[in-house]
Amino acid sequence: MREVNPRKNNTKMLLTSFLLSLFLVVVIAVLKIALTAFLSVIWLIIPFTIVIFIILKSRDEFL
Repeated sequence: MREVNPRKNNTKMLLTSFLLSLFLVVVIAVLKIALTAFLSVIWLIIPFTIVIFIILKSRDEFL
């Protein structure tokens, strides 16, 4: 009689677990690098906002 619900091979399960954990570690590393890059330039938001506001305000006065 054929087995209806065959068990997966232990090696295949181990390889699948390893690849999934490797993928998760890579995703976490990329997110950490992206967060570090964002936090290193976040201080530029306020100066850029002020400069853009001044440009828009002066353009509005001249129009």
